[in-house]
Amino acid sequence: MNSWERCDKAGVKKHSKGKPPQLELPDFEAMINTHCSLITTARPFMKSLYRMVAGSGFVVVLADKRGYIMEVLGDADMLQKPLTKYFHHGAAWEEKVAGTNAIGTVLVLQQPFPRWHSVTHLA
Repeated sequence: MNSWERCDKAGVKKHSKGKPPQLELPDFEAMINTHCSLITTARPFMKSLYRMVAGSGFVVVLADKRGYIMEVLGDADMLQKPLTKYFHHGAAWEEKVAGTNAIGTVLVLQQPFPRWHSVTHLA
């Protein structure tokens, strides 16, 4: 509910279905270069997690502190679903631009998103 209120104040639909903003290539490359060691460290863990959830409808995402996606792993069909079709490299997922979503809410709360409030329950 708090996320919906924040989105309303920002003038964003709480369940925005539009394409979120995306970094231009030079900005995306700069972000990747800045976070290269984090991405390199996280990638094997992300792959391991993805192997455990493959085929289940989950997507594994690594975003920077601004909510821009740096890495994403998911089943090809899952990455075409309405909820996840814009989970791609460089896409912005802050609440104030993308509406209520797990990435944006974690950024605001500055703590892990409670398990019982998964993205699928917000759709």
